[in-house]
Amino acid sequence: MPVACSGGGKSDENKKLVVYSPNSEGLINAVVPLFEEKTGIKVEVISAGTGELVKRIQSEKESPYGDVLFGGTYTQYISNKDLFEPYVSKEDANVVDEYKNNTGYITYTVLDGSVLIVNKELTKDLKIESYEDLLQP
Repeated sequence: MPVACSGGGKSDENKKLVVYSPNSEGLINAVVPLFEEKTGIKVEVISAGTGELVKRIQSEKESPYGDVLFGGTYTQYISNKDLFEPYVSKEDANVVDEYKNNTGYITYTVLDGSVLIVNKELTKDLKIESYEDLLQP
């Protein structure tokens, strides 16, 4: 979920985008080089947990260093809207309706499902084959 942090004020000469991100190194390494190649803009990534990054953005409110928060949770954005500038991608029209940016602040970049991992050795007598099985005493 990239969100503009309102760092702005940088001249075109710098051509650097500062991205705060709690995303995995794998995702960052897959996305950032493609962005740099396509745009010619150098990216500086500052990695940390979402909570830590939001605290940093709060402390930098009067003079933001970051330009974009890439990743995090919906609740972090909604409860800190005053820290972000509205932004809707020009590609939003191509997004499935359920995932469009309908707040003006949040652009979904990935769809993650929840995963349940079961240790079959420890649970072999429980016969866990579905989520419904977890509701059984």
